[in-house]
Amino acid sequence: MLDFAESRGEIRILCQINVLFRVNFENFYGTCRNLGPQGMFIGFEGEMNEGDRVEISFLLAASGSSLIEAWGRVVWVNTGPDRNMQMPEGFGVQFLGMTDESRRMIDRFISQGLPG
Repeated sequence: MLDFAESRGEIRILCQINVLFRVNFENFYGTCRNLGPQGMFIGFEGEMNEGDRVEISFLLAASGSSLIEAWGRVVWVNTGPDRNMQMPEGFGVQFLGMTDESRRMIDRFISQGLPG
């Protein structure tokens, strides 16, 4: 299923992918709720701050057993009284870097979800 993230100007694939992420040398688990070439939204019920640096690891079904690793920064936090109730609690991450192979796997995953 597709979701056009107009405010970010990109297409994102709706998904349910378990994610391990690391912030300030501490590991956490969340669920990637949508994935695009420039970032992802991670469902997570915990404290995060805009600007936090985050390391992310996850497996995509289309990638076989290859682990995707990326790093980025938190650009949006959806918690508290001003929360967008259309979305789960969590945060948006902008990718700042990843390996070329990880980029290809994400691009392939997204292209498989796009209508032909």
